[in-house]
Amino acid sequence: MVVTGICLFNESIFGEEEFLSSYVTDRPQDSPNNATVDNYSINIQGEESSEEETVENLKLNDSSSDENLEQFFGSIREEAESEELGDQSIKERDFVLVQLATKKTKRYYVAKVIKKVEDGFEVQFYKKIPGTTASRNFIPSDESPSFIFDSDVTLHLPPPKSVGSSKRQEAQLPFAIDFDTSFNIM
Repeated sequence: MVVTGICLFNESIFGEEEFLSSYVTDRPQDSPNNATVDNYSINIQGEESSEEETVENLKLNDSSSDENLEQFFGSIREEAESEELGDQSIKERDFVLVQLATKKTKRYYVAKVIKKVEDGFEVQFYKKIPGTTASRNFIPSDESPSFIFDSDVTLHLPPPKSVGSSKRQEAQLPFAIDFDTSFNIM
C-alpha cells in the first residue's frame, strides 16, 4: 500500500550498538605521541608594558590635571549655584510646568506653587479646559495639593492673564506660551 507524502525508511541502516551510549564512551584513549609535541617558550610582551606606559603618561600630565580638576569643580559649583538661584526664583503663587514620567512617556502638567518645602514644592495642579481646542487655557483640578521635587520643574511660567469678568471666565487661566508645539500637556 502506497501513501503519498510518507516515505518508508530502512531501519537496518545502523546497528543497535551504534545507538548505545556506552559505545561512544568505551572508545580506547589515544596515547599522546611525545615525538610530535614540542614545548616552545615564546617571549611575548603583554599588557604589562602598556600599563607602565600609561602610568608614565599619567605622571607627566600631573601638573595640568590639577588645573583641570580646579576647572571641573569650579564648573560644578557654578551649576549648583545657578540651580539654587533658579529654585529661589520660584516663589509662592508662581506657575510652573511640571514633568512627570510614566512607564513609556513623559507628561507635563501646569501647577501653581502653594509653598516651598525643603527639597521641593507643594503645588496645586491645573488641567486643560475640556472641549476647547486652545491649549493655553487651564482651570484648577479637583485634586488635593501634591508634592513635587525641584528636579520635576521644567519651566517657570509667566503669570496668566485674566480672560473676562464673569466667575467662569475668571477661573480660566490663559498662558502666553503655546504648549502644543513642545509639550504634551495633560
